[in-house]
Amino acid sequence: MRKKWLILLFCVFLSGCQTSASDSFTIGLIAPLTGDQAAFGNHCLCAVQLAMEELNAKGGIGEKPIRLCVMDDRGDVLEGTTCFYRLAAENVDAVIGGVTSSVAVGLTRAANETKTPLLSPSATADVVDTQDDYVFRACFTDSYQGAAAARFLKKQGYRRVAVLYAAGDAYACGLKDAFCREATRLGIEISGVSAASSTAEVDFIPQLKHLLAKNPQVLYAPLYYASMGLYVLPQAKSLGYTGLIFGGDAYDGIDRYVSSSALLDSVIFSNHYSKEDESLQIQSFVRAYTERFGKEKLGSFAALSYDCVYMLKTAAETDTSLKEGLKKLYFSGVTGDFSLGKTGTPEKDLVLIGFDHGEEILVGKE
Repeated sequence: MRKKWLILLFCVFLSGCQTSASDSFTIGLIAPLTGDQAAFGNHCLCAVQLAMEELNAKGGIGEKPIRLCVMDDRGDVLEGTTCFYRLAAENVDAVIGGVTSSVAVGLTRAANETKTPLLSPSATADVVDTQDDYVFRACFTDSYQGAAAARFLKKQGYRRVAVLYAAGDAYACGLKDAFCREATRLGIEISGVSAASSTAEVDFIPQLKHLLAKNPQVLYAPLYYASMGLYVLPQAKSLGYTGLIFGGDAYDGIDRYVSSSALLDSVIFSNHYSKEDESLQIQSFVRAYTERFGKEKLGSFAALSYDCVYMLKTAAETDTSLKEGLKKLYFSGVTGDFSLGKTGTPEKDLVLIGFDHGEEILVGKE
């Protein structure tokens, strides 16, 4: 039933693209609504809808109702770029999207070419945003996230780490490079590095055997939630590994992909916020979101996308140019308090999430 509702929602929102730009503040959303990364995209869609409805109840943005044009990039770079040009042709005010780093990298040229502000909620790859242009994001970068993971492990006294990643994936490679660089600087031994052929790999046994033969205390594996939950965690356990498994924000939702919650007992990952944080702002968002969409759709991609809509409102009220408004932005949201740096990337804290009997717990902040 919920799946049918989502398809209907998609169709209704897409029809909003026909509205004249002068009648509304129009936001385009490009996200993977189908395919392997659909969970990320659907969480983003729900959060953007929630924020849009809240703001429209208060007059919208700049006294204009917010309209939403939704495009499914299916997690594909070329499809994402096609979606962006279609939205730009509809004269949208801004695009929220490039949910994954690989798609976002492909959108940056289109954003600058069409002079359409692009605000990515969750594309953490450093190469997404490297200059003063029309590209912005609500999340921290892979270099920051990977280095923070190394600092956390150093503080906890870990000395020997093995690294498993996916070759050719911008997200996995970026985190791997940043982590290894900082770990080496801190004196942590990298006992081995091994790559899967792609994020679609299902058999990690050869790589795990190679890495675990050197008895690492930690396996740093910056892969995605499905790969980790369905394959890496059970395969590592089958080989007798009992050490810590550490990853990045793409573990968000991993608890829905494990056969047993016991597999999560030794997992920690870095993330953009924790729904367990007792902040009034966070708990207000958590209540509103879960009442509407359910707890299973609540994650960092939802929180970041929710913040994106409010970031656009703040920017539009800061300057008549949305681009300039984003550059001047100081924002207090669900995922933190921050301004956007010279290249449109925020500097803010990250949180560390662990599990207790399958339930997320806040381990700390870095």
